[in-house]
Amino acid sequence: MNKCVYFFMDEDNHKETGKALVSRYVKKNLLGKNEIDILLRLKQLPECNKFFHVCETIEDVKIAELGTNAYNLQSVNFIKDDHSMLLRYKDQKLLYLDGFLSSLSCSRKYILLLIDFYRRLLSNIHLLVSSNIIHNNIGFKSIVVNSFELPILTNFRLALDLTKAGKMGFCKEVFTQYIPGHIYWPPEIHLLSYIITNKLSSLSLNNLETVFHDISHNTKVRNDAVAYFAKYVNMNCDHIIEELLRFSGTWDQYALGQCYLKLIGDLQKNIKTSNNFVVMFLELLQETVELVPSRRPLVSKMMNKYRQLLDNADINQLYSLFSYTLNGV
Repeated sequence: MNKCVYFFMDEDNHKETGKALVSRYVKKNLLGKNEIDILLRLKQLPECNKFFHVCETIEDVKIAELGTNAYNLQSVNFIKDDHSMLLRYKDQKLLYLDGFLSSLSCSRKYILLLIDFYRRLLSNIHLLVSSNIIHNNIGFKSIVVNSFELPILTNFRLALDLTKAGKMGFCKEVFTQYIPGHIYWPPEIHLLSYIITNKLSSLSLNNLETVFHDISHNTKVRNDAVAYFAKYVNMNCDHIIEELLRFSGTWDQYALGQCYLKLIGDLQKNIKTSNNFVVMFLELLQETVELVPSRRPLVSKMMNKYRQLLDNADINQLYSLFSYTLNGV
């Protein structure tokens, strides 16, 4: 009889204590079914395991009902559980991105992987967007590093399949909490969740100002964004949601940009002198987290921009990063 175990990865996990994800149950609710549908889509992509953490099989769950002789497996009566599915994963060591990076003691390796991981994660997101899938939940708990030291995406419960009908209905079921402090969501999702949470039929200028006041403390940036989104004032909210979904191709890149702004910002704190490469990298990341969605570059364009940044980087500027002290020690 197969035995399945699900180990949760600890928040403070380190390289030597990484947990293996063997299998887990998924409830057959909206998010569970959505995750399974997305995983089945991803499994059709060539070499998907290089980019995403996907299960190997999806099986019905059977509950064992022991007979009077509990030690006689022949007497076990299996009952199908119609409420859950079992996702079986390859046994491998996985570490959250920030946990993996913090476990490194060599600054040279830290810098090289930090730079390379951004390139690879952009490729992962580009593959999703090209497949009409939006991850919708990228953050430090959905980027893991595998045993080959490659960053892969996991946690697809909130993923949006743009090929499906009823995308607006899915959003109305998922974004039922207004969480202005969630920095990985672009303003479109905050606005969308504000509309859904407050059950609005139309949008007012006051609504817009409330949302963007919660998102940004920079008055100029906030006013600029409000002026852009003001075109949706007095528009039917269902139509607004449809309009906001047009920018969904930039949402994953926005979330990744927020992750890397923190990582590069922390790196910059430990560098005693100004480094031109770091400054230019931060400027590039700022483009991906523009509050005005029309100003964000497409993922394909950002991949080209980042490649140009690396190609044109002063080698001495990169070498100077290798000498910085990890964790400020």
